[in-house]
Amino acid sequence: MNQFIVNAATILKSISNNIDFNSLLIGKNWVFVDDKNDDEKYHFHENNELITERDNKKVTSKWNFQKATNNLQINKDEIITYKILFFDKAVVALQKEENNSAFYFLANKAILTDLNIEKHLRDIVYKHLHISIVHVTAGFDLEIHRSYSEETIGANGQTVSLNLAPVKDGFYQSSNSNFIYEIINSKIAHKKHVYKLLLSDGTQANLYSENKTAVVSVGDNIVVNQNPINDGKYFTADTWFIISSGKIQKSGDLIKHKTKNGVLLIEQQGVKQMPGDLAFFENGEPLNSEISIGLFTKIKGVNGKIV
Repeated sequence: MNQFIVNAATILKSISNNIDFNSLLIGKNWVFVDDKNDDEKYHFHENNELITERDNKKVTSKWNFQKATNNLQINKDEIITYKILFFDKAVVALQKEENNSAFYFLANKAILTDLNIEKHLRDIVYKHLHISIVHVTAGFDLEIHRSYSEETIGANGQTVSLNLAPVKDGFYQSSNSNFIYEIINSKIAHKKHVYKLLLSDGTQANLYSENKTAVVSVGDNIVVNQNPINDGKYFTADTWFIISSGKIQKSGDLIKHKTKNGVLLIEQQGVKQMPGDLAFFENGEPLNSEISIGLFTKIKGVNGKIV
């Protein structure tokens, strides 16, 4: 929790509740929580009397709010001065020293019954910054920053963070949808769909594509076990593609024709076979002759290339 609060400190300071702090404290049942998760009951009274209670033992001491410095002083055996970082009707966040990563909290037990302070503060900050959460398979929540609350979640160019800190470049897959986000410089470069892809050698791969159908196309990413596959040419049952730096640079249909010499495969770059397309038989032998691929269609190959 502390790391999120450290990163959110400036934001929390700017959105504290405008209600009177004294009236906020007095007459409420507060629980004091520190980094040791101690839970001591605090009862603030109008005469600056403070009654603390732990294990059914009550201690009377003093408290004082200094509006000019935004400090809360607690006088037990000694005077402890806290800087008020943030407050609302449910939570008061305190620091002993400004810019110190140690935080202390007062939680209003009547409002925050589960004492889940972190969730309460996250909800406030996320609402203020129009942040939406996407849980990813890496095991954490990806924070997606939007310009306004109705903006589409995961649009290209939106800032992303983890505990309001920058996120490493890479792919982050949603745990409950088939979307994956390509992050570059803590911004969404691409929001892609994830599809299963079986390569001709039996390898199970994933296709990351901005298309809504599992059609292999230029610019898509192919990964195996979340890692980009090596540069080179690859095949599926009906597609060929060339990979460079994890992305598809060229792709096309792999068309099969039954001929008198066996099954002929053509690596088409368009909607039909054209001069320049590669043609070879299933055993790897390149086409070096004229051959019929239908009742009225003949093609000619030289060293495996249609001419």
